[in-house]
Amino acid sequence: MEIDQVATSPNGNELWFEYKGSFQGTRPGLMRTDTVKKAIANGALLRVLADHPRYIVLTSHLPQRGSALSMLTAALDLGYLDLVICVNDPGDVQTLAQL
Repeated sequence: MEIDQVATSPNGNELWFEYKGSFQGTRPGLMRTDTVKKAIANGALLRVLADHPRYIVLTSHLPQRGSALSMLTAALDLGYLDLVICVNDPGDVQTLAQL
């Protein structure tokens, strides 16, 4: 699988980023279940790698309810995704700045 970006945080930690969704359309970002499933599948595949860097999904919009939110919550609980950051949420952006 491909990682969209490998980056080094100001603290010197390597981070793997995947960018999911779009700013356009009626269901942007991770509001579509098929987009959420792709992020989860990639995260699940990464779990076979020992000691891989944190896998962080960046998106423009998060689901507020329904199947997409349920799947995203389960994937975070299972550790398939380390973080999901909404670039439109100042709190999420602050979390990202602290990595």
